[in-house]
Amino acid sequence: MELQYNLFSITLLTSGVVMAIMALFIFQRLSGTCNGFVWIMASISIWTFFYGLELACTSFNDMVLWLNMEYIGIATLPANWIIFVLRFTGKDKWLKPITLIPILLIPICTLLLIWTNPWHHLQYVAISMDTSGPFPLLAMKHGIWYWVFTFYFYLMLILGSLIMLYTFRKAHSLYRKQNVIILIGAFTPWIINLFYLFEIRPYKHIDLTPYGLMVTGFVISFGLLKLKLLDLVPVAREKVIEAMQEGVLVLDAENRIIDCNTWLRKLLNWEMSQIVGKSIFDILPQATELNQLIKERDSRTVEFELCTEVVTHSQVKYLEVESTVFLKHPTHNTGLLLLVRDITARKQAEKQAKAAYQLLAGVLNSSLSGVMAFRSVRDAQQQITDFTCIACNERAKYIFDPAGHDLVGTFMLEEVPLLRENGFFTAYVQVVETGRPMEREVHFLHRKQLLWLQITAVKLEDGITITFTNISERKKAEQLLQHNQANLSALIENTSDLIWSIDSNYQFMTINSAFKKVYSPSGDKAPEIGDVLNLQKLHSQQAALWKYFYDRAWQGQAFTVETLIKVENALQTFECSLNPIRNLTGKVEGITVFSRNITQRKEAENEIKLARTAAENANQFKTRFLANITHEIRTPINAILGSVRF
Repeated sequence: MELQYNLFSITLLTSGVVMAIMALFIFQRLSGTCNGFVWIMASISIWTFFYGLELACTSFNDMVLWLNMEYIGIATLPANWIIFVLRFTGKDKWLKPITLIPILLIPICTLLLIWTNPWHHLQYVAISMDTSGPFPLLAMKHGIWYWVFTFYFYLMLILGSLIMLYTFRKAHSLYRKQNVIILIGAFTPWIINLFYLFEIRPYKHIDLTPYGLMVTGFVISFGLLKLKLLDLVPVAREKVIEAMQEGVLVLDAENRIIDCNTWLRKLLNWEMSQIVGKSIFDILPQATELNQLIKERDSRTVEFELCTEVVTHSQVKYLEVESTVFLKHPTHNTGLLLLVRDITARKQAEKQAKAAYQLLAGVLNSSLSGVMAFRSVRDAQQQITDFTCIACNERAKYIFDPAGHDLVGTFMLEEVPLLRENGFFTAYVQVVETGRPMEREVHFLHRKQLLWLQITAVKLEDGITITFTNISERKKAEQLLQHNQANLSALIENTSDLIWSIDSNYQFMTINSAFKKVYSPSGDKAPEIGDVLNLQKLHSQQAALWKYFYDRAWQGQAFTVETLIKVENALQTFECSLNPIRNLTGKVEGITVFSRNITQRKEAENEIKLARTAAENANQFKTRFLANITHEIRTPINAILGSVRF
């Protein structure tokens, strides 16, 4: 590629590089709206630099190449301009896909058409090289798309300028200087571009538009870096006031409305034309508290409510108004600034909280447990020295204050001595400091009766909540149960019957002394609760039989069997009753065995059996003897009786 530098190309190349460096510098040093202008400078830099290369080339193909490259800056410049204007004027909400697509569509199509122009000639009908001047230049015949893009170009310029003029038509004088600079800088290159369109050009083909853009870029960049041109955004006041989530109402000395922001107008369904210049007393005659505040010209805050005649979306609106006097004067009224806040949600929440508190109080008072809440009292070293009661239900009053006085506001160490005794106060302090709950049981005489309480304390912010549950009946039941268990244990321990029970793992749950005596002869170690039942060791030759017995019991059968158990090296007969132990669901969880020694009974039964057999034999002998005697006697008597008859 052969380059032939000239004054135009050198100026453009140098300016393109300098503007690129300045754009990068501004991007790194500044932020916000300035970053939007950086993209404009980037487009100008690309256009200027590659146009300079185009003017320096002597080859037609090289010149067309750089023409295609410079269109990256030409095509994107109007899009970057309109996006900058929208951000600068505070209309960022317009920058949505539905808006950006049409803005970017034309630049994208232009780039595609310029890069494929030899195939369709929509951008340029013909491109040739004119060597009649001091250096080669491109001579171009514009196609239809060139004029479409030119229309789009100027449309974006005019549209952006109109948006700025409309937005800042009432801007403060503080902002006028920067607005004028930006608009002049925007229009200058496009005015120069008109000379190009009307074929008023140096050497017939040179476009001076990049020079105008170059001047614009340098001027605004200088303003950004030295004069802080965009540090004051004119839309700031409007955006801040309009975006406030509270109302702003300005009154003059005659209490007439002179300004009102959008938030308040929407809240009260006002139209600006209907309220400006009207007396606030005529607009809100029913707001007595507000009107009194305005008349007094005092800087303070009042609350009032508005009915449905004013408010459209709710039956009642609660408003909080904070007034500020512009200039206090002893003899006459001055202007007044009113900040209006919608506190309807807060008031409704307060009502709901009050209702919830009343409901909670009703629930607590209906509870059978006493409930008290305490807040910590700390000294200068932030050490807890006492607790003050902040809530107390009726049950707690009954327990700790028989007279029925309200304990709220009293101190624990002064009014509730029970809660400070036996180390309770120290325990409460630990609950607050560590966050770990505490649970204890305590008993005392209450109205000449023994009262047992279960005390549970949990942390509540910088305090505690204590629950007192009456467990007197439970304690009585526990004592009765312990007494019955003691009696049952004594009965089991002192009976001569062998009693043992096992769980599902064949571990002993119950063993009495009679069992240990039988199954630990000669001083052997007796089985203990928790030991595993060893069938071979415990039942010896009858292990298989006992395994069968246990299996039947695990199946839920209750039955009685007689078996032999060795006692003092002699086999004795025992009657064993196996009973399954079921849980609440009916599942068998263990087996209890009652075994009674019936050896003597068996021996007595055998003796009775033998005696009965002997008696039966004697009876049979008697019967036979009498039969024989009768026969022997009858025979001669029959003969004698026969002789006598005859």
